[in-house]
Amino acid sequence: MNTELWASISGFEGLYEISSLGKVKRVAPGRKTFVGKVLTPLRHSDGYQVVMLTREGTHHTRYVHR
Repeated sequence: MNTELWASISGFEGLYEISSLGKVKRVAPGRKTFVGKVLTPLRHSDGYQVVMLTREGTHHTRYVHR
């Protein structure tokens, strides 16, 4: 049985977490979102999956595989 482990994302501690299975979720309330929401990854032009993370009103694109 695989246990999904969650860890904070560097630079976004207290805002987002990533799981050992590659899922990204919110851990703090935000504008037009809720705690526990799992983000839907997008496919970057290079083929890798990315998510858009927001910190202090600024959007940051981060690769899921990192």
